[in-house]
Amino acid sequence: MKHLTIISFFTFINFLYANGQNTSFKSDWEQILISDVSLGEFTFKKDYILLRNNLSLTTPERPDSVIKEIRRSLIDSLILSLKNHSHVIQNPLLMFNRDSLWLINNAEKLWSEYDVEERSEEIDSIAIQAIKNYSNNKRFIWGLTLPNQYHYNDVFVNIKIITRTDTLSISSIKNKPYMLPWEVNGKRIYNSNISRFIAEILPKSQYSNKSKLLGVGFNDFLIKALYHTVIEKEIRFHNIKKTYKKEFRYINNFFQVEKAQFGDMASIEWGGWFGRPCIELTMTDSSLSDQLQFSIISGKHSLMSTFRSLKRNKDKLINQLRNNPVYQYLIECDECLGEIHWVQDQSLSGEAKSAFFDDLKQNDKGKFKRQFSKAIFFELTERRNKERSFSRWIFLKDGTIILWEIEGGFLMDLPDYIIRDKGYITEIIKRSDFAHK
Repeated sequence: MKHLTIISFFTFINFLYANGQNTSFKSDWEQILISDVSLGEFTFKKDYILLRNNLSLTTPERPDSVIKEIRRSLIDSLILSLKNHSHVIQNPLLMFNRDSLWLINNAEKLWSEYDVEERSEEIDSIAIQAIKNYSNNKRFIWGLTLPNQYHYNDVFVNIKIITRTDTLSISSIKNKPYMLPWEVNGKRIYNSNISRFIAEILPKSQYSNKSKLLGVGFNDFLIKALYHTVIEKEIRFHNIKKTYKKEFRYINNFFQVEKAQFGDMASIEWGGWFGRPCIELTMTDSSLSDQLQFSIISGKHSLMSTFRSLKRNKDKLINQLRNNPVYQYLIECDECLGEIHWVQDQSLSGEAKSAFFDDLKQNDKGKFKRQFSKAIFFELTERRNKERSFSRWIFLKDGTIILWEIEGGFLMDLPDYIIRDKGYITEIIKRSDFAHK
């Protein structure tokens, strides 16, 4: 099955951390304990103590040896920074003390400084425009704060602000520029000012997380993320349009091509071994809902025959979906995206059908045999309260609705018992279940 790459990360954010909760720590703190740790290439563990009565940074081993004097205003600023910016959801660059204007004004410089093998005037222009497209890049900028899938989080910074009666804990294990987010007494805070103030407290040292806290390397980190999620796709799209210039000119008379890519397929729809080439197009039709897309997968030399097949069958597909509750939900849902798949001359390809049978429970293997003629393979993505749900469906010609797969904590308005088992459901969903509230 295709790997589900987009992860819901906004569920981590709690924006109810009020300034009033920090006031008592600002006025009443007696000591601050700091741990600066790395278990990576350069292993170190450094502990510091700051006492309110003298504002001198020392170590537990040598409490009488002052490393540096700390300004009281710096501690006040740190405590007051322990909150999310009120507009950070809509403007995620704010957590890094940047904004859309910074991105637009610096796009050319950011791209020129990024180390990439392939460069040309065309590629540079595509990349710079992609970087400037802030509305499209927001979710990938949020992704900069996600756990790294491939590297162990081997750094740790922890601050404990202690009063007579309470302790405020501030910590991060993110091995990335600015080390966001910060865990503040169990709440996740996305504010690089915290990182900057902690870095200012720490002494200069060869072995320290100070540079990470200051965001050293952030620009390269940002463009690398955008390159692998946005820019590469835009470059591939551009190259495919050049290769299939005549075909795209014809297709654009009927559909708007939103995405295009070459693939070396061993997918559920195309089959075969890796290295079997194909082209994938994602298209919209301005006469239909903005939330509906068509995805065609074709051999590199059979694109037009596959497209013409979809063009001939498009109205039949839509008519088949008219009374379908999933489709009806889609066209009423501003935060949804539906996708009808089309391979060669059908929606549910033979390879996809085989993959579905592989996912069926053993005792259900015979349930759907010889029922897939004219079936529609459909995917639904829904966003709700900044969370994401993804599902795969098969709609049979007789109106039967099969939920193939679900990832996420919700699905339309379906009852919980249907979706509590994530993954491959492969069950018929009754129409009465769609009326559930």
